[in-house]
Amino acid sequence: VGKVQLGMGQETVHDLLGPPHDVRHGVDRWCVIGDAELRIAYRQGSPNGAAVILTTVLGHTVRGVRAGTKRRKATRRLDLERRFRVGKVGVFEGPRRRHRHLFVGIGGKRVRWLAVTDPERLRSLRATKRALRQAAS
Repeated sequence: VGKVQLGMGQETVHDLLGPPHDVRHGVDRWCVIGDAELRIAYRQGSPNGAAVILTTVLGHTVRGVRAGTKRRKATRRLDLERRFRVGKVGVFEGPRRRHRHLFVGIGGKRVRWLAVTDPERLRSLRATKRALRQAAS
């Protein structure tokens, strides 16, 4: 996502993006022009590094889907399956890839955020839920 990749260490991310504007619940948060955010949650222990990258930046897209895209278009283009909820947002999972899993937060009829997770750092659905809740709140 942009300059940042899953698995990067916190120091490397800070070197690329500068210091975060806010840190809550162990999640680094950067404000982006246009009222958008980039959030990164790190896995501590082994293997450590960026485990979740969540974005509301309009320029970050997957197959033409971004924050603000209509639910129907997102589910068709990304072949999404509903997994769980984070507050009032339904969390949908896209097709899995070997080195990343795509999750889409949909509230009402619009995509609220896109997130990629590292399956090597978050090995279970339970760990993924916890990390996404942490990043999305």
